[in-house]
Amino acid sequence: MHTRHFQCRIAVVVVSLSAVLLCPPHAGAQTADPNAKPPLPGATAVHSPVRKSTPTKSANVKSGVIAAVDAAAETLTLRERTGKSAVYVLTAKTHFNKGRRAVQAEDFKVGDAAVVHFRKSRTDGALLLTELDDPVSWTWLSELRKTTTAATIKEITEDTLSVTVSADNVPMDYTISDKTRWEKAGKEADPSAFKDGDHVFIVPRSLPSGAVMARAVSDSTQGAAQEKERLAPSVHGTIVTIDPAAHKLVLRTLAGDVRNLAYTDELEIVSNGKQAQIGALRPGLRVVARIRHGAGGDEIVWRFTVDTLKKVPTPKKRAPAAKGV
Repeated sequence: MHTRHFQCRIAVVVVSLSAVLLCPPHAGAQTADPNAKPPLPGATAVHSPVRKSTPTKSANVKSGVIAAVDAAAETLTLRERTGKSAVYVLTAKTHFNKGRRAVQAEDFKVGDAAVVHFRKSRTDGALLLTELDDPVSWTWLSELRKTTTAATIKEITEDTLSVTVSADNVPMDYTISDKTRWEKAGKEADPSAFKDGDHVFIVPRSLPSGAVMARAVSDSTQGAAQEKERLAPSVHGTIVTIDPAAHKLVLRTLAGDVRNLAYTDELEIVSNGKQAQIGALRPGLRVVARIRHGAGGDEIVWRFTVDTLKKVPTPKKRAPAAKGV
């Protein structure tokens, strides 16, 4: 009896495994895509038909709903869409934004949708809240932190550029320093050359504190584009002149700037994926220059990559068919 019962159990297991291996997945089931990219750190997996949440790309950014606020302990609990909750500590440096305006901590209530930007304390591992936004403010600020923005100056102090942006005249403060570049009428300028009410274009940089720095301020879109280009470690352009004896060349950039660049004997030249000689460079050639700054402020190119992009051939017009054909 025992042997027969044991054999029956084996048969049941075999049949069950066969059903799992041979039966196709249910039409409503989700199967893994072998070509799918892994989710970004900190991103929340979203499956249809659930409404997508606010996109987050950093492990230090989470979105969800405020589940609790403890004013005495100065903490806030955020419940994510996955159901996971975490407690965040408010500090004196926490930024609060709601409806694209700076607000106070008490303007956020239990049940509000929110996005938190935080960092871990090095001493006790507490989650210190750098920034607390509603989804609208987070999306707006994310764009503002990476895009050159038109603005109207309200006030310039030693370390702050206060402006209004967009048609709604939303107030915004940018951090400024001695590294901020100022340009007016196509020339380098001093902050004092700008006054309240001036229309400017600001090249931003996001700071770890949650603030936004003005990397460059210009009175024109072209000036802002050129300043942004000058701040970049590489630049695309066309060689105007080259002087191998002086180790210098003039480059006209995509933003319409004219740059006088120097190089050394250690210059690397890459063309068609291979190392090339200085003779490969000539006026009219499109290149990408990788730049470092010398002690005296000179721009020194350490690598030129020849731009091998080919023009798309213009399609030939077909001759009209002869009548009667």
